[in-house]
Amino acid sequence: MKAVYGIVAVFALLAGCVSVEVGRDLRAESVMLAATGSQGEMNAAEPDSFRPGDEVSVVYLNVEGLQKGEDGLYWYDLDMVLKDVSGKVLFTQEDLLGEGGHRELAGGIAKSPAGTVTTYDEMPKGVYTLTVTLKDKVSGKSLTESREFTLK
Repeated sequence: MKAVYGIVAVFALLAGCVSVEVGRDLRAESVMLAATGSQGEMNAAEPDSFRPGDEVSVVYLNVEGLQKGEDGLYWYDLDMVLKDVSGKVLFTQEDLLGEGGHRELAGGIAKSPAGTVTTYDEMPKGVYTLTVTLKDKVSGKSLTESREFTLK
């Protein structure tokens, strides 16, 4: 019986020395609609609280599951699409972060990546949808979240 326990202990020690990240999915603790405050900070916002000229953001909080590249850095980026109530695309932008998303991340967690659009005075009042896709450029995995907001 001692021999069996000894073998199990050796396997347990070996397993503890090997780090395998197979099938890790991207996940965010939460995703929120936010407005930019007067000091540039992002604050959670109600969908019907926006006026022309406001900045509207979809913010991912604490994204995990990003994969390190061969250079030891993480590399993620954001794509963004704004649509009106009829589904017409008003604005699209890819690779918002560029090289800014190629970096170290403490604990492998991206704290609050966000896609932000600034509304303007001539935008008609109504319902809009902001879609932000977070892409892990190393693994090829992505997360897509959409939030509706009303411009009053």
